[in-house]
Amino acid sequence: MREICAQCQLPLKSCLCSWVHPITPRCDWAVWQDPNEAKHAKNTLRLLSLCWPDLPIWSTKTLDQAAEFDAWLAKGPVYVVFPAHKACLPGQPEPQSYQLSDLPLALQANDHSGQVTPRLLFIDATWRKASAMLLTNPQIARLPRLHLDIPEQANYLIRKSPNPYSLSSFEAIVACLERSSIITLDDVILLRQGYQGWQLQVMGYRCEVGKEG
Repeated sequence: MREICAQCQLPLKSCLCSWVHPITPRCDWAVWQDPNEAKHAKNTLRLLSLCWPDLPIWSTKTLDQAAEFDAWLAKGPVYVVFPAHKACLPGQPEPQSYQLSDLPLALQANDHSGQVTPRLLFIDATWRKASAMLLTNPQIARLPRLHLDIPEQANYLIRKSPNPYSLSSFEAIVACLERSSIITLDDVILLRQGYQGWQLQVMGYRCEVGKEG
């Protein structure tokens, strides 16, 4: 029987704990995850959930199965981090679209202006599955969208994408935290270092298994 890490619940050879940098962002963001992604060994949300244990994650195809989602949604404005021109409901206009630069004050961690801080809802899925999830959940598809105007290329080494700017969920969320000044630059650096180290660990393990085969 394989030994399992008590914290990350992974086999010791795959343990993530050395790459975890704990953060406690002062924002109310959440992730809607395709259940198949939750089972994927290379899913980056597993690492992020250890770094940010208070991040709500709903792993379900339809959010009407998530008992706490309606209460979360009702607390204030929510922006779905997804392009407005994709996954639009038939016969309805495109959802209103914003960029992070459109919401600089509202997305600050220490916002004392009295404004309601918008919440971001990220989708952890492939583009095709994320579109299908939105189209089968009209309540979510109608919400305003947030387009990531982030110029850097993805550093998602362990999964291939035809688009070099397709960020992993870990990269997208950390980039939004950084550009909204919700966490410090030191936190950003340590998170990205852990992300890189974890990917190299996974790639090294794959090479080792290949040699054994």
